[in-house]
Amino acid sequence: MTTNILTREKTMSEGASMFALLTLIFLTTSSSIAASGWITKGLDLPFWGAFGGLLLGILLARSRVRGWIAHVGMSLLGIPVSIYLGMLLTPGNLFPAERYQIITSSWRIWFEDYARNQPSEQIFPFVMQLVFLLWLFAYFAAWFIYRRRQVWGAIVFPGLALVVNLFQTGQPQTALYLGIFVFAVFLLLIRFNLLSLERVWRQ
Repeated sequence: MTTNILTREKTMSEGASMFALLTLIFLTTSSSIAASGWITKGLDLPFWGAFGGLLLGILLARSRVRGWIAHVGMSLLGIPVSIYLGMLLTPGNLFPAERYQIITSSWRIWFEDYARNQPSEQIFPFVMQLVFLLWLFAYFAAWFIYRRRQVWGAIVFPGLALVVNLFQTGQPQTALYLGIFVFAVFLLLIRFNLLSLERVWRQ
């Protein structure tokens, strides 16, 4: 009975602390991108994409679903999620079909500009790509932590995104987010190491 209580307490502690630190990591990454000035609206959408990917990633990682099924499913699911969040940028008085038409037209113009090797001013494709990438990054972070028990695999993708954004913009506020990111990673490493020691001790 005592062992079961301790196991439940450890599981609850692991879930709460890891989830809070992972959320802080992706909040910092998405906030850094927003502060860089790449986009003028929809600044919170990449974070919500990451938050959703993190939640579903934890559920899948703790389930008995095979890895390749989870990876393919989350990759495919990220497409409608990106479309839905992108549609939130359209005027609120439009019907869903009209919003979807705006999204598809924006993507068509973006592809045409890309084919002509010209810079595009279409905001919808850019925001949706950010949402999709952070959705996948957050999912794999949860997978590495809760299924693979590998902490470095969870932080390398958001870390790369943050560093690339920092060097591309060079804004002082992005450096501040880098400091917060490093602090959150440091706490995550400490917590993960403590959980590993606890696991060895219980065995």
